[in-house]
Order: sequence, then structure tokens, then C-alpha cells
Amino acid sequence: ALRLDPKKMRRITFNEITKTAVKSSLKNARDIDMNLVDEQQARRCLDRMVGYEISPLLWKKIKRGLSAGRVQSVALRIIADREEEINAFIPKEYWTLDADFKVSGEKKPLTAHFYGDQQGKIEISSEDQLQGILDSLKDVSYQVSELKTSERSRKAPLPFTTSTLQQEASKTLNMSTYKTMQIAQQLYEGINLKGIGARGLVTYIRTDSVRVSSQAAAAGAAYIKEKFGGEYVGNNVFTNRNKAMQDAHEAIRPSDVNLEPELIKDSLTADQYKLYDLIWKRFVASRMAAAKYDTVQVGIKNGRYDFKASGARMTFDGWRRVYKASTPEGEVNIPKISEGEVLTPEQLIKEQKFTQPPARYTEAGLVKEMEEKNIGRPSTYASIISVLVNRKYVKRVKKSLEPTKLGFDVTGILQEYFTDIVDVDFTGEMEDNLDSIELGQKEWRGVIADFYKGFSEELKVAEREVERIEKEVVLSDEVCDICGKPMAIKEGRFGRFLACTGYPECRNTKPIVKSTGVKCPKCGSDIIEKRGRKSGKVFYGCSAYPKCDVSYWDRPTGEMCPDCGSMLVMTKGKNGTVKCSNPECKYKEKK
Repeated sequence: ALRLDPKKMRRITFNEITKTAVKSSLKNARDIDMNLVDEQQARRCLDRMVGYEISPLLWKKIKRGLSAGRVQSVALRIIADREEEINAFIPKEYWTLDADFKVSGEKKPLTAHFYGDQQGKIEISSEDQLQGILDSLKDVSYQVSELKTSERSRKAPLPFTTSTLQQEASKTLNMSTYKTMQIAQQLYEGINLKGIGARGLVTYIRTDSVRVSSQAAAAGAAYIKEKFGGEYVGNNVFTNRNKAMQDAHEAIRPSDVNLEPELIKDSLTADQYKLYDLIWKRFVASRMAAAKYDTVQVGIKNGRYDFKASGARMTFDGWRRVYKASTPEGEVNIPKISEGEVLTPEQLIKEQKFTQPPARYTEAGLVKEMEEKNIGRPSTYASIISVLVNRKYVKRVKKSLEPTKLGFDVTGILQEYFTDIVDVDFTGEMEDNLDSIELGQKEWRGVIADFYKGFSEELKVAEREVERIEKEVVLSDEVCDICGKPMAIKEGRFGRFLACTGYPECRNTKPIVKSTGVKCPKCGSDIIEKRGRKSGKVFYGCSAYPKCDVSYWDRPTGEMCPDCGSMLVMTKGKNGTVKCSNPECKYKEKK
């Protein structure tokens, strides 16, 4: 085998695929950092130990095709634990009380919220308690007891890291972590721009760092000054909150801030434009001055009880001129009032509410949780979530991630027999150990040996004690045409199919027939949905096959083309259109 001598090899690094960056990297080649090599070897060994040893166990005890992973298993436990919290949650009653006050010269009332008394905040937990408060409010005047005004600023957001890009794209663009990284990779590798040529549009997309090079910061400041004026230029210096964070690459930013999204929109797909626009605006905003607000805090007293109202009015938009974050800060105007002023309530608004269980994790929420708990690396989050969904451990319900029964079965075995593997704190500590290897503070073989001692013993116990989990058999209405036994509905690589319950003596299987409700124009049999044996792609064919070979890639409508008489089909996708199935006919219905 070919072995490379690190002493004879040189490494080049660049943060963006541009001519200038690549030529500069060639001039500044450096030695191989063996600490980085050792850290990667340790990470690879750990991941393979867990995956190669536990996955076969799951195959034997649950079903073939399952997998476990060092980080994947912890992510699954986080999702499963949240589901258990939701199932165990008992809602509690509470009440809110608001007062709308008429203010002279103002059309809109001033709305204040019940706070408590001089002892502090009071939670209203029953209607009887609320009624007692309402009785005390009668025949007592409301007076402005406190009026505080202040100036407040909201600093510019940090430029994107891999994690924050995934979170923000999920929230604002409804883009999955996998798709975000796929599109970001295209922007990094380069797009052929009209009139310009091939250009890498963003810097390297796998980074923990919020650092921005001095050249990029200067270019950003110059752009902002020219477009918006000097008062919009911020003097922002961002540092990584964790010193152990990988800082080999800058934050994710446009490689050229002057390439505004609108200027190159015609060269990008819709998704490429949306993501580039998000990255570009976030970077520009990160170089801008803070947004400023005038805030007002109002205290209103009625006898022994207090109400409070607060408001904010933007006085300088700063970075918000460019970037609208996924958690916007709204403005609430407080009308002009003075301390000591007596107010008259127009109405008191009471409302019964119940505490809500914690929400299921969204992809953005899971990514944030994993980053905060130091689990895995941001560059792996997208693939981890994809594996959990593809293995059917987790299913997407709208924007949320919900564990399946299979997911609970897997995490149950792992929690009982491999406590360290699914322990959040242990996994975070292991990431710290890997960081220490990278910094030259620990020897990688020792870290691996310490882990394997306990892991190998857990594996032996699991092999001996874990009982096979029998999957619930879902019977269909059909019987096997070979042996006469009932056919069960099974899950396969390409979806559901029917299998004989007489297995292994009888191995008969057949697809689940989904009729389109359309008759074959050639023989009159049903046209049904089918899947390719190798590709798994959906197509539509005659149920009389192989006697009749009529088939279509798009769903047949049952209507015939007015131009040539062939079947009209509906193309796939959100914006599907009706067209002729005959490739030589150009008929297409207008929307």
C-alpha cells in the first residue's frame, strides 16, 4: 500500500473557491498537522466501533437494515426523551387578566397586563382566585404609579456558522438541514454566472467559527458606507464563545459582498437564490451598527394590585434595514401619559388558559440542542437527521420530528445496555477529548482504549441478554396464491409490499396494488401504480402486464389528447400540468 511521508508532504488551505484565494493558498503551503490527523483517526475509530458493533446486534434483535451511531444514537434519545415528556405532561389551569384604558386624544387603548401586588408577581390559577381579584378592583381608581423611559440597542447578529445557517434556513426558508447543506455546497463550489463566468459565491460551509477576515470586514464596511451611509457601519468584533471551537475557517459569508443577490438572480435556481440571499444579508447585517429603540415601562396601580405595560419604538433601524431575523422584535407604541395620571378602564379581559407540553423538536431545534450540548459537529447534523428519518426511527410531522415505535425500540435497547453511548454528558465529554487530541493535549490511542474497555463489556452483556423484539404483524385482506395463508403488509426499501405469513416455507411476495381509477386504452384493464425493481421509481402501468405493456411515467388522467388521441397525463410536482403522453405530440393544457 502507498504510504505518504508527512515530512515530505505540504498542505494548502483556502476558505473560498476564487482565483485569488486558491493562488494565495499555493504560496502559503504549510506542514501536515499531525494533531489534526490523530483527531480525525480517533473520531473515525470511535464511530466505526459503535456502528460496526451495535448495528449487527440491532439486526439480530429487531430487524435487518438498522443502524446505530455514536452521535446518531444520542440524537435519537433526545427526540425520544422529549416525546416521553410530552406524553407524561399534565396541563395546569391558569388565567390572564388584561385592562384596556382609554387615553385622551388616542384612538387605540392602552393595554396593560395584570402583574400582582407589592409582594411581587401573582399567578392566577383558578376562576375563584380571579373573581376575588376582580371584586377588589371595583370602585377603586387606576393611577399611573410608575413611568420609566430608556434607550436600548440591539446588536447586529453574528455571521453564520454551519449550525446557525441550518437553523435559520429551517425557520425562515422551511428548508431541511440536508437540503440546506446540499444547496450551500453548490454555492461554495461555484455557479456559472451570466457575463461573469464560474464563481464560488460563498466561503467554506463547514465551520464553527464566527471570525471574519480583515479583508472581508473592510469590504463589508465599504459596501455599507456607500449604500447606506457612514452611520450604518458597525465596529463589530466577534469571538467564538468556546475556545475549543474549530477556527480553521471563517464564518460563512459571500466571497464578494458586491455580488448582490438581485444582480445574479437570473443565474441561480430558486433555492440557490434564497439561500445566497440569506447568507449575503446576514453577513452585511453583521457588519452594521446596532438598531436603537426608545422603551417605555408603565406601572398602573388599582388599590393593592398592579398592572404593567411596556412598549418600544425604533429610532434607528441599523442592521435591521438589511436583515429580518426569524425572531423579529416588534414595536409596541405607548401613548403619551404622565405619572400620577388617573386612567379609566374601557374593559377588563379575562381568559382561561392551560399550560402546554414542551413542543417536539424541529430540525432547527434539534440542531440547536446538539450544538449547545456539544454533541457531534455541525457538519454532520444534516446527515444524522437524514439517517434517523431514512431508518424510520423518526418521522416528520409538519415541521416536527416524532419518534416511531421502531425508534423507541432502538433507543430502549441502547439506554438499557449502552448507557454511555446514549448519555448526552458522556458524548459531550468525548467531543472535549477529541478537541484535546486536536490541541495535542491527549494521545489518541489512549482515548480509544479507555472508551473500548467499558464498551466491549456492555456489548457482551447485550449479546447475551437482549431478547428479540417481535414486530407486530399487520395482516391484509389478501391470501397467498401459492399456499393459501394470509398475506402480511411489510416495509421494504421501496415502501410497503405484501409477504406470505408462511415464511420461510413460503417466500411469496407481491406489490400492494394502488389503482389510478383509469382504464388501459389498449386492453381495458386497470392502470395501477408501480415501482421499478432496481430504481424504486414510481410509474404507472397496465395491470395485465406482461400481456399488455402500456405504461406512463406520469399519472394518467383518463382523458385523451384532442390532437393525437393518446392518453393525457399529469406531471409530478406542486405545479403539475396536463400534457400528452406521446413524446412526439406537443399538446399541453394552459393553466
